[in-house]
Amino acid sequence: MLKLFFKFYLVIAIPLILLFVPSMNPGFMLIESWANDLYARELKDIFYLLDSNLAEVPERDWSSRIDKLNKYFGNSVAIKKYPDLKLAEKKQQRVKAGEIVLNLRGLSRLYKQYQDTDWVWVVNLDMTIEQKNDQLIRGPVYLMNQKLSHYPQAQWQAIIQQQVGKSDVPVTLVDVDTLPDKVRENPRLGWGKLVREPLDRALNNLYMQSADSGSVYKFGPVDERDFEDRAGLMNRLLPASLLAFGILLLAVPLWQDIRKLRRDSDALGQGDFSVRTQLGRGSVLSPLAQAFNHMAEKVQHLMEGHKALTNAVSHELKTPVSRLRFSLELLQDHPDELDKQRYFGNIERDISELEALISELLIHARYDRARPLLNRQRLDIGQWISHCVEDLKDYFPNLVFDIQLPMPAVYAEVDEKSLTRVMNNLLNNATRYAHSVVQVAVLVQEKRLILRVDDDGPGVPEAERQHIFEPFVRLDKSRHRNTGGSGLGLAIVEKIVEWHNGTVSCQASSLGGARFQIEFPC
Repeated sequence: MLKLFFKFYLVIAIPLILLFVPSMNPGFMLIESWANDLYARELKDIFYLLDSNLAEVPERDWSSRIDKLNKYFGNSVAIKKYPDLKLAEKKQQRVKAGEIVLNLRGLSRLYKQYQDTDWVWVVNLDMTIEQKNDQLIRGPVYLMNQKLSHYPQAQWQAIIQQQVGKSDVPVTLVDVDTLPDKVRENPRLGWGKLVREPLDRALNNLYMQSADSGSVYKFGPVDERDFEDRAGLMNRLLPASLLAFGILLLAVPLWQDIRKLRRDSDALGQGDFSVRTQLGRGSVLSPLAQAFNHMAEKVQHLMEGHKALTNAVSHELKTPVSRLRFSLELLQDHPDELDKQRYFGNIERDISELEALISELLIHARYDRARPLLNRQRLDIGQWISHCVEDLKDYFPNLVFDIQLPMPAVYAEVDEKSLTRVMNNLLNNATRYAHSVVQVAVLVQEKRLILRVDDDGPGVPEAERQHIFEPFVRLDKSRHRNTGGSGLGLAIVEKIVEWHNGTVSCQASSLGGARFQIEFPC
């Protein structure tokens, strides 16, 4: 779930990062390219006028001339050498090729080579739209006024067309009396500032006072609609496209994984218990696939166990039932009183065996269900072990019971009733197979309680040590009533130990027989 949240977070975060970090934003680079084309068209004549004005003075006077120009350009014009530009190599190459280059990273600036020299004009654009338009128009007007001052007023219009004839923005001198009322009455015009006449969305005429108070420079129409449309479309389309693409990259593998999980679930529902789901390592559904595989494995184990249990139960029931039928037939054929008593005794033992088997089956079924709520209580393990062993000593006078307890006393939170069943089962197995010694030991190692039951009997073959905890598995294949139980005791032991978050194992004993070891947290 955390992985899924993280991927969705990245899908949303990456478009935002690309949107606000220009160096990583392809849309920003596209907008910069469009803006570069717009500025190159609109401002190329400004650089022509700047070149003409600077060419009038020697290089030693450039600084004072540029300071004078900036009274009108608003400190936005400078001239620098190439090493001082701090401009990307590709953009420097474009400047050297004579192009007007826009750079929007950091401070927004325009760059244009001064004639064929190592000097470059730098125009600062970091200002409001109103300031930008005002300064970018005010500066060229000053330069134009300087140029026109050398000619009679009758030639002004021709000089203007000569200077800006190739510009994409028409420039003309118009009489103040012919101006629209809103423009003529705007006080900004008398202050020498720019006045905008909106014609349409992003289409404007720009006006500024000329050297003659009776005339006004008219710039326009200035059409920025195409740039505004493309920039607006990009601002809307780029984040949406990035977000949609990110969701698609996440949704396609997610959809494929869901389809695979569904197919495998259908196969499991149709009885193919061997099916397992294999998803990619980076799949957000990996935890779900692992849970599915765990469930499928458990279902397969349960079905196999159910099948084995059914076969084993039928076999276990068949033996005493067959003996019962045989004893009843003998009763009919042998009316002798002594034979009857003997056959009745056999029948009673077979019925007792069936009752014991049914009781074990019920206990196993109860312990094989979902984990119950254990009645845990603090138990003195040494004292409890001693009681369990004392109960057996009278029944096995020929065996030596060796109890090894740690000092000081060990306590653990356990369910005494169920754990007593475990210990009695292990002790009964040990006494059944031991020759002379049964050893019970209690140890504490690294905050884990270890219980060991050893005997000096024949032991358990290594190949059988894992299987003896399965239901109805017995080493004694003869199933003789004197040596074998139902085969459910160790299966019940394993379940109870698992309930205590512990483990049980069968090992070789130092006494020569078998060792059953239980470990659980203390």
